[in-house]
Amino acid sequence: MEKSFDFIFALNGLPIFGSGGAKIIITLINILQEKGYRIGILLFPRESWILLQRNGKTPLVEHVKFKLSDSPFLYRIFNSLFRLILHPQFRLKVNPNVKIITINNINKYNCKTYIATNFINAAQLKSIGIPLEKIVLFSQIDETNPIYSGRYSDFALKIYKLFPKKIFINNDIVKRFPDSKKIRVGIDLTRYRLINPIDSRISKRIVFITRRGEQKDPATAIASMKKIHDVMPDIQILAYGNLNRDELPSFVNYYFMPSDEEVVAILNSSSVFVTTSVLEGYPAPPLEAMACGCAVISTDSVGIREYLLDGVNGIICPIKSPDCIVDSILKLVEDNTKRIEIAKNGYKTALEHSYRNMVKEFLDVINSFE
Repeated sequence: MEKSFDFIFALNGLPIFGSGGAKIIITLINILQEKGYRIGILLFPRESWILLQRNGKTPLVEHVKFKLSDSPFLYRIFNSLFRLILHPQFRLKVNPNVKIITINNINKYNCKTYIATNFINAAQLKSIGIPLEKIVLFSQIDETNPIYSGRYSDFALKIYKLFPKKIFINNDIVKRFPDSKKIRVGIDLTRYRLINPIDSRISKRIVFITRRGEQKDPATAIASMKKIHDVMPDIQILAYGNLNRDELPSFVNYYFMPSDEEVVAILNSSSVFVTTSVLEGYPAPPLEAMACGCAVISTDSVGIREYLLDGVNGIICPIKSPDCIVDSILKLVEDNTKRIEIAKNGYKTALEHSYRNMVKEFLDVINSFE
């Protein structure tokens, strides 16, 4: 007897690491399952796609992680164990009631709507015979941009044009594909919350998020740290992310891949949050910082414009502009009234971005396709 699903989400491997995109997808899956929808995950091998992107072999440790990610059986057994041993790297967990399906047994199941979580998933779904009218492409970043997809950006553009049902998360790409729909990203407001009052914080205490990758542009973050330290040597600089400690200046108080709880504590102890990405779909870390009471300074990473208004609830600088970032930090730490005003406006903005609102918008858009 066929098992029927309301939604099957197509993934390239199971999400082991807590990246922003993976967190949004798993949150959608888990909340929909909890709301009574019948949810499945169709697993396409992750390793083959990553190897294509890297054009070469991967280290043994990465290879083992890919094998775990590609195996529902191993994932179910070892994920909880790894979450304990390697905490906080293995922080994402799929609801145990969600059925994990492989391409070898997909024909045993019937589904109303398939969610392709990137352009390659959409192509893979089509290649195994899923009708276009049953596929919704849900992309969280502009995959037609070479910064993200490299030499596959042209292929991503063809996929975007081919599939009639598309969901994006920022207006920039929706304008280029008028047949697409948009939803807002949510954050966990039960976790990211205001603990330390905004107006009682040390103004000269700032935090950077530093993540590896061209689109995250850690070089600009590091250059900004050095410049602000030269101008204001007594400023306290914190940072967290996935860079190695020796990549950052010695005067930075650095947290390598902290847990969500640790990030909340870091943000609540800081007055200003800085992010330097080049390209984002709808960045969650600045929202999380706003929910914790930080005044946000961000580079113009496209997606940041979805909720950050320059001079109102944050400050936007051109990409790759350490001088602007330094000037903006000085403006906020030297004008406590302005810093508090921006932080409080940002806090109000963050409260509009709950997971509940995100899931509601997702379901509304899915229903609009019918």
